[in-house]
Amino acid sequence: MSEDSKHLLGAPDSDGDEGQTTPPTQIPVNVGAPPEYYPQHTAPVYQPNLPQYYPSSQQQSNTTVVVAQQPGVTYVQAPSRPNDYLGLSIFACLCCFWPTALVALIYSCQVNDRYAAGDFAGAEDSSQKARTWAKISIIVGVVAVAVIVGINVISVIGALISAGAST
Repeated sequence: MSEDSKHLLGAPDSDGDEGQTTPPTQIPVNVGAPPEYYPQHTAPVYQPNLPQYYPSSQQQSNTTVVVAQQPGVTYVQAPSRPNDYLGLSIFACLCCFWPTALVALIYSCQVNDRYAAGDFAGAEDSSQKARTWAKISIIVGVVAVAVIVGINVISVIGALISAGAST
């Protein structure tokens, strides 16, 4: 048995001091986390220069159990980035009814900013509003074009009818 293990197990020293052992010293052990999250744990460390102060008649148990809880790693997966509908908003702004398409364009630009800031619910809300306003712009634009084309067709037909009636 080595001298180190004799001292840790409480065996008598080789210099004749029967039953006197060197107690282990307790030092803090860092378990990988800041101390405010986990209490500091201790582990025995053998130091041969400490005075031997246990009388030989006392049986001292130097068994120390170290239980160290390792810091857990928690992975939080951010929700996927919502669609910003920027292309649809630009299309609605250029080809359809631009006043409501500008609202869609503003909401489209907010999606990425809110997602980057960690406001995932706000990013999803802006995405839905951008899609809704872009659809409104397209519907209003298609209806407006249909009404204008219809009015022009009716006026051309009316002009043809009045020109044919006058001959």
